[in-house]
Amino acid sequence: MKRVKTALIAFLLIFIVSAPALSKMCLKTIGEEVLIARATLKPLSSFSARFPEFNVSKAYEVQKLVVNRLKKIHKAKVCGFKAAFTTKASQKKFAMKEPAYGVLLDYMIVRDTICCVHTSGKTIKPMIEVEIGFIIGKDISKPIKNVAQLKKYIKSAFFAIEVPDIRFHLKGLKGADVIADDVGTFLVIKGKEFNPFKVDLENIKAKLYVNGKLKRIGYSKYVLGNPLNSLLWLVNKVISQGEKIKKGYIVITGTMTKMYPAMPGNYTAVYGKLGTLKFRILP
Repeated sequence: MKRVKTALIAFLLIFIVSAPALSKMCLKTIGEEVLIARATLKPLSSFSARFPEFNVSKAYEVQKLVVNRLKKIHKAKVCGFKAAFTTKASQKKFAMKEPAYGVLLDYMIVRDTICCVHTSGKTIKPMIEVEIGFIIGKDISKPIKNVAQLKKYIKSAFFAIEVPDIRFHLKGLKGADVIADDVGTFLVIKGKEFNPFKVDLENIKAKLYVNGKLKRIGYSKYVLGNPLNSLLWLVNKVISQGEKIKKGYIVITGTMTKMYPAMPGNYTAVYGKLGTLKFRILP
């Protein structure tokens, strides 16, 4: 009996000592799963469903692993960030208490002059999001108190289309899972720049047309009440994670409309008086 107890105690001690290492190994394995899904286009099962202890904090750890590998694979550099879950409805749907952010790499950005987007053979379940973005004018290394202070760091704004990819089976999917996959980053179409301080950013009306038919209507106020609020949240969240926001970075702030499946066709996004962005998704 004593031998059994001794063996059991020894086992428990080994488990306790090894738990942190095993945890990091597990996160590394999850990161590899994400990278394999991106390469093979085979959807993932929810990590949250498989690992009850998997949470937002661990998801950001996985995201760093994934982003670092993507940088090496594509010989890419960080060029900005994206916000997600910027509506109460999306936060509730994905069991999030706040928005989330992902990292944008330079190969993910295209200009609106390149109007053809190839998703076939590159994505699993691509979507369309109509967004407002900002270009950072000065390095940010400390938390920003409010929007008034934030404005001093903004060079300009632009309208954009994001084409994220959902690389998961939807059953049991939570925000933490999406964060681990760098919030589904795939492609951002950067549109025309404009002066954000000469525009009523709270009341931009967005429309998305597909093959000439209106499919989505949304408003900038759906993005945390104002895209500037989303930018403020993202800046402070990124800095709290030990990262920096550099001059020249772009930040997209979250979709103004419900996502639309990125099916082949001709698309036009209308951003009120700001202008339009046209693109085509090829079969």
